[in-house]
Amino acid sequence: MADTKELDPAIKKEADQVFRAICDTLDADEINYNRFDADYHLDFYWLSDDLDIRIDVQMWPQSYQVSFASVMPYCLTGKNRAKIATALNEINKQFLLGFMLMDEQTGRVRYMVSQSYNGSMLGQGAYRKLLQCCFDAADEYNEKLFLYDRDMITYEQLFAEDNKED
Repeated sequence: MADTKELDPAIKKEADQVFRAICDTLDADEINYNRFDADYHLDFYWLSDDLDIRIDVQMWPQSYQVSFASVMPYCLTGKNRAKIATALNEINKQFLLGFMLMDEQTGRVRYMVSQSYNGSMLGQGAYRKLLQCCFDAADEYNEKLFLYDRDMITYEQLFAEDNKED
């Protein structure tokens, strides 16, 4: 989490404003979330087409960064992590913003996108766009990665437009 114990007052003021603006955006969209002011962190669950996806928002005031992440609701099996890592590399080529990564120890996959706010205040539209990137990545890949990890679809099906059965 963010190291906020000894922030410069100017950095803290700007971080507080950005954090408040993010919370105001979620409030305006009537999204219920858990807020952790001391760590500049919040999270909530969003129901994708298939599964509940945890969304994490974390700020790092010292570097003027805020990141938005969609966390897949499962851990990948150990036996297929190498092939998943290869697939994530290919998936990442498709994103204009952000990237997917896997924790090699736990098998947890997340999509992340970050933005600097140094010297500028982002508007609600920017925060919504960053959140939408998280929603879209989760919608597109959460089920596919789960199925691919369990050898239920092929590499080609992972990248097919629609691999759901009718």
